[in-house]
Amino acid sequence: MRDLEKKKKKKKEKNKKKDVRSARQVHIFHVLSVSDMFSILNALLGFFAILTVAAYGSDTMHSLKTAPLLILLAAAADGFDGIIARRVRRGPLGIYIDSLADMISFGVATAIISFLHLVTLSEASGCASAESDLLYAVVSCVYVISGMLRLARFMSAYSAEDDRSAANFFIGFPITGSAIILSSLIFLSQLMKPLHHFILFLSFMCVLSIMMCSRVKYRKIGGRMVIPSVAVGVVVLFISCSYSLSLTYPALVVFIISSAYLCSPFMRISIHRRQQAGAPIFNSDNGEK
Repeated sequence: MRDLEKKKKKKKEKNKKKDVRSARQVHIFHVLSVSDMFSILNALLGFFAILTVAAYGSDTMHSLKTAPLLILLAAAADGFDGIIARRVRRGPLGIYIDSLADMISFGVATAIISFLHLVTLSEASGCASAESDLLYAVVSCVYVISGMLRLARFMSAYSAEDDRSAANFFIGFPITGSAIILSSLIFLSQLMKPLHHFILFLSFMCVLSIMMCSRVKYRKIGGRMVIPSVAVGVVVLFISCSYSLSLTYPALVVFIISSAYLCSPFMRISIHRRQQAGAPIFNSDNGEK
């Protein structure tokens, strides 16, 4: 059994090396797959989010309405990238393009938007100062570094994956999920006082930075759940934008679902411990008391 697994591993490594050699010998556009196009779209949406903040920096209302929406659209593009990659063989550059796109959209762009949001909230709460702005900059830098390390570990695990269980779990909270939580949370600022929202948002930034670098296992969401979730999300965003509807309540749904996924390992551990506590009551052989 072990010999068979070793042969499969060697064959996988051989195919990777072959793909890399072929990518060097042909034009770069010839090795791009359909899923790579969605990764590039993901990166462009993240870049446009940064441009939105830079161009409309003085108009924070416009920036903090458009930029988070672009991040959520980038997350939808990332979801479609994963769906297509599962059904069509990913190109030799696919995994690298995907990680770089994630770093742009869900790392750098999300951190810049979050920094602007924290500054805006502190001004609305009446606690703005040069020292507080420095603190928000440090928190944003920590978030970027955590996301970068999370992606680097994912790439390392992908390159040397020899554990079957690794195919079913992520190690550390995904950076895409972190960006979805923060972007959806920005739209919820209308539902609470600026000071309360400021405390909640800053707390989530710190928690997400820790969880991305943690060794907590997160179960991968299967394709059957991803397809309808991404499709519904895109439709809701499109309808809301087309008819200038408020994104507050759709964002609330996204925030609740993403936060539930963030807490899922701890809920799973709690359920497992309860099952273990109740195990001695039953006979393991015949199920009788």
